Amino acid sequence: MRGTFMLLATLLLSLPLLAQAEPAKPETKPADAKPAESKPADSAKTAVAADAKSTAKWVAIKGATIHTVSGPVLLDATILLKDTKIADVGRDISIPADAEVIDGRGKHVCPGFVAIAAKGPLGLRNSSGKEKAEHRFDPYADFMVLALANGITSAHESGGMADFGGLFGFSGSAFTGSHTGVVGGTVGKLTHGTVEGFALREPAALYLNSPVQGGGGAIAEQRDLFERAKKHRAARKAWLKELAGGKKDAAEPKTDDVCVALADAMDGDLPVFYYADNRRHIEHALGLAAEFDVPVVLHTAQEAWTVAAEVGRHARGVVLLPRGLGVRGTRPYTDLNVSAPHGWRIDTPAIMQRTGVPWAVLTLNTGISTTLLGGRDLMGLHLEAAFAVRGGATDAEALRAITLTPAEFLQVADRIGSLEPGKDADLLLMDREPLDYRAFVEKAWVNGRVAYDEDVTPLYGHIQTDRRQAPRKWKPWGIWGDLPDQKEAPPLPDGSQPPPVR
Repeated sequence: MRGTFMLLATLLLSLPLLAQAEPAKPETKPADAKPAESKPADSAKTAVAADAKSTAKWVAIKGATIHTVSGPVLLDATILLKDTKIADVGRDISIPADAEVIDGRGKHVCPGFVAIAAKGPLGLRNSSGKEKAEHRFDPYADFMVLALANGITSAHESGGMADFGGLFGFSGSAFTGSHTGVVGGTVGKLTHGTVEGFALREPAALYLNSPVQGGGGAIAEQRDLFERAKKHRAARKAWLKELAGGKKDAAEPKTDDVCVALADAMDGDLPVFYYADNRRHIEHALGLAAEFDVPVVLHTAQEAWTVAAEVGRHARGVVLLPRGLGVRGTRPYTDLNVSAPHGWRIDTPAIMQRTGVPWAVLTLNTGISTTLLGGRDLMGLHLEAAFAVRGGATDAEALRAITLTPAEFLQVADRIGSLEPGKDADLLLMDREPLDYRAFVEKAWVNGRVAYDEDVTPLYGHIQTDRRQAPRKWKPWGIWGDLPDQKEAPPLPDGSQPPPVR
């Protein structure tokens, strides 16, 4: 008791001192103002908002040509970034005084490219099947830097896709699938140098392959999967209805993971990528999509042009190789044994566009290669889109095919794929139009952070163009970038001077 009284006395004596330490602020309200009601919660929110406003990181790219993708191309416009998001896009934008302003005159700004099928750029390591991708990816992977330098800021990896597709052409499905279905994959961001903000979607999708070449048994197995998924979907709806009606002991329906995933896809909650190359495969896939109401995305569908109207009615879209599947027998221009329309056509994307079918672009090699046959791997994603323009597609749709359309197919378009206020600040600053083969990525932002800067890591600095008359000197990144330039080499052990460093 005595100790308690002593503590109370000490607190009472300290009150005047506390009052002196915190002098009252002068009243700034006008004399005729009515006293405001005391609202401690609102005052706290105001203080937090003011603090957030004062610590926000603002970046403005001013005077650039901005390709919004979801809207018009804006000339001499500004894009404003706040922390990890896009704050505003337009011509008359108020730029905060503490913003970092980048001169975009003569430059082009567009969304970061989305690789609909990739292997390597996310830096994923081997997994036991239980680890999430965000816990096993390497943010310092070299492939990530190469992909960023070519404009890719997000990618979709299904886990076991073909790395090169063979020396003489594409080996088959771009995704690891089967006629009975495979669930998995990852959609992530190329957050080079940090683990923050990597994950977009996991599992990414359900992958199916056409069973037509497998014969009647395979076709029956796939149809049985669709039938079971339809029944599970109905049973799940009935169970949820019982729970809503107050029946707490209602038993949840159980089935295998693939069947659950296909039921989710029927509800539009999971993407389905269906490998269907020729017309027979495509027609089989469209039949299932129409009967069971599944919004499938056909990929590697080189003969989609032969049934374009049916694709438009029953598929969510297609993923195409504008340059075809390769050479020799894998890209038939004509087959004397087939009298119906068949084979690859360079204007397939243009036909899809005229029919109103959304289309995205796939590369021949979904990995990254710095040897042998250049221009076929993932680093040429924007060049594949340019080939679609060569076949008659518009520039706007071709750019959409590597930005917003793949984001829509992967069901992450609420965050990436276009330059709109509120979306993630994933964008590129380029010296030319995005699909120009001479264009270079000068800076790539991922979640509002510069993940690639050409001035720091000029991977293509040795290439001379009409805008680059002299090759740039390569400058290493990380701790090595802080070392002073060595103008003269130190003397050799015998005291002689080595040749000058060039």
